[in-house]
Amino acid sequence: MAREESAELILFAGGLGAYDIDLLRAGSSARIEPLSGSLNEAIGAHTPNTLGIVIAPEDGVAAMKACHLSDGLARAVGSVDSIGFSRNLPGAYGFLALVGGIVEAVREAAGRRYISGNAHIEAAGPLAWSALAALTQLRVTGIDAGGDPFSGAVAHRLGIELERTHVADLVVSNDERGLTLTCDSFVVEPAQVALHTAAAQLRLFTSREPDVAEMRRVFHRHARRG
Repeated sequence: MAREESAELILFAGGLGAYDIDLLRAGSSARIEPLSGSLNEAIGAHTPNTLGIVIAPEDGVAAMKACHLSDGLARAVGSVDSIGFSRNLPGAYGFLALVGGIVEAVREAAGRRYISGNAHIEAAGPLAWSALAALTQLRVTGIDAGGDPFSGAVAHRLGIELERTHVADLVVSNDERGLTLTCDSFVVEPAQVALHTAAAQLRLFTSREPDVAEMRRVFHRHARRG
């Protein structure tokens, strides 16, 4: 059954792929439209029907500067991927849904809430910092993030210490598709992280549970296409 057209609007900034946009459209009745003009212009011109703006990870550091406030996790990581608005408060509020997306994707693949062993992060930039925060929530034994020069500052803000691990039980890498998490018992592909991140963003923007079943159908079609 076709959904009724909604007056609610979610914008997305450049850099988001077609798969990510399809996930957002599958999960919500809100209109999903590209950003017109600059991020600052969109924030200044938002209407009560504008629920939020989705930001590509590589633009998260710059986008954070446009927010009036950011939540504690986004401030610790130093990046945002979701900008929300409140009907009762002025300004734009930054959040980082990717961390929760990584955590939920790993828990689904592993079949348990927490994972043990040492992790090595080969990624760099906001993806690496988000992975660092996610692995902290997953309670890994130790984290080596030596490939990124700013991970030490992120670890400090998260209240953890990085380690030099000689043997990694879990490896976090990234390419143009996003983050991949690999260990002996499971592999989390970028498309799985994107699925759970989009679901987290829709929950944040709409305060409702997204249509995860329809989002999974998009995921499976994407996986079949390879």
